Amino acid sequence: MDFSFAILLGVLSLVVVYLTVDTGHLPLKGLLQGGNLFLSLLPRLLVGFALAGLIQQAIPEQVMQRWLGHDAGIKGMLIGSLIGMVLPGGPYVIYPLVAGLKMSGASMGSLLSLVTAKQLFGPVRLIAWEYPLLGGEFVIIRGVVSFLMPLVVGIVGQWFYLLFF
Repeated sequence: MDFSFAILLGVLSLVVVYLTVDTGHLPLKGLLQGGNLFLSLLPRLLVGFALAGLIQQAIPEQVMQRWLGHDAGIKGMLIGSLIGMVLPGGPYVIYPLVAGLKMSGASMGSLLSLVTAKQLFGPVRLIAWEYPLLGGEFVIIRGVVSFLMPLVVGIVGQWFYLLFF
């Protein structure tokens, strides 16, 4: 059992104990709601993990190293940023995919750039919400910053990674 899972299990246990003491009975309704949420998300999780595994198989390790690996440097971070900007799907798809890329040899900086770009740059959000409500100047400035920040995060993150790990 890894540390983060142990923390989650501890928090779950504390909440169950608290609710049991507070209400006088086991919080089965909440546990069933959590189970239903899990079942509703299961198809997305399966797609995300399947996609991660297939990408690991489809992209040879030497290609991954050349495009997203440590030796790719800033080019790999730029590629990671571009992938993150256009990649569809929520966290159920993105994080298994990023884990698969990590196992295939992508550098920390490239992965950080990808995840940061995914969070900062949403083309649908820009077109559907930001442009109509906030105007073109806002979209241009936000687009430039959203493009540059993943590179900054990737560069600084890669440096921290090499320094401390």
